[in-house]
Amino acid sequence: MRLFSDQSVSPKPPRLTEAPPPISEEWVGPRLQRGPTTPDPLCSWPLLHTLVGILGDRRQWKGPRDGMRLLQVGLGSWGRRWAELVDASPGFQLAGIIDPDPNSRAWAAETLALPLDAVYESFDGALAHGAFDTVLVTTPPETHRAVTETALTAGCHVLVEKPLATSVADARAMAAAAERAERALMVSQNYRYTAMARAMRATIAEDRIGSVLAVRIAFRDTRQLFPRGNFRYSMRHPLVLDMAIHHFDLLRAITGREPTSVDARSWRVPDSPYAHDPACAALITLTGDVTAVYDGDWAAHAPETSWNGDWEIIGTTGRLTWRGDAITTQCWEEDPVAVPAANGPIDGRLGVLAEFARAIETGQPPETGVHDNLNSLAVTLGCVASIEAGSPVAMERFSRDGTSS
Repeated sequence: MRLFSDQSVSPKPPRLTEAPPPISEEWVGPRLQRGPTTPDPLCSWPLLHTLVGILGDRRQWKGPRDGMRLLQVGLGSWGRRWAELVDASPGFQLAGIIDPDPNSRAWAAETLALPLDAVYESFDGALAHGAFDTVLVTTPPETHRAVTETALTAGCHVLVEKPLATSVADARAMAAAAERAERALMVSQNYRYTAMARAMRATIAEDRIGSVLAVRIAFRDTRQLFPRGNFRYSMRHPLVLDMAIHHFDLLRAITGREPTSVDARSWRVPDSPYAHDPACAALITLTGDVTAVYDGDWAAHAPETSWNGDWEIIGTTGRLTWRGDAITTQCWEEDPVAVPAANGPIDGRLGVLAEFARAIETGQPPETGVHDNLNSLAVTLGCVASIEAGSPVAMERFSRDGTSS
């Protein structure tokens, strides 16, 4: 029996027919905003406690905060923030850490109070000495396939940081491995799980600005965001592969439409620490002849935007804007109206963890499961292909039966 049966990539999934469910007041953990709403199955931490018995005898429950035994692979700067979040989450028990760097392992033992026999140098050591239900992959993108396939072969459900992979071929191989193992493979597209993103999605789903005609997204951030020596400073297409994929995934989630083509260009910023192009502009065509313009810069001199970027969506009856913590709608020839702030977590990773748990409990594909995320990866890699070719790229090149690598 296949537990996760989304076996094909739909080139044009159905548009939303209703708003996404509101975020529940049941969130517990760091950085919360609460409010009385209808419980959301994606976002209810009590759900995480109902997982007893689902994964068999390997689970070791030692207290009310314990849950699925999670092994994390990778402790870079972002990986450490993930480890601290998981360690404070009631639905998962941080049962082990893998990192080849001795300083990272020492940090895990000291900061997370993990016993030394739960801090490993390699996957072989972890699998030889520990039993785990889930694996969280927070390693550099080019390692995702190897780490994920090893975890799936060991019988674990896998949550992997974006991007899923650095090629369509690797992503498909990972999807096939998850199908063979009958385990969940989910991508952490945490931006779409925030309360603000859910509010944007609901506004479009409720036709409050009519049919979408065009989208503008602008993102700007500092030039020295990461510590010296961070892998992003030497990777090719750092903005597109490591950051813009968030915005491209949000574009799909908020509009309910799929990219059909992309025409992109990138450029160097000589006084930045990036060896390759940290800035990009892209013209993306979505289903229904919707035009999206993306302008991103990871070494900007101009004022920064939020991580989400500044959004403007033009519809047939009005416009929708999102800047920082403010979302507004404006029907044509009327005054702007603030969209009420949604209740729920600021940190979308809390929503990711809850959705991961829900998928494991129900056997249903997670919202950002591997097959859905192939579409976000495709537009990201299409953007790279367009930059390198200097010409537009059709998304059908990255279709399920396509050959792009």
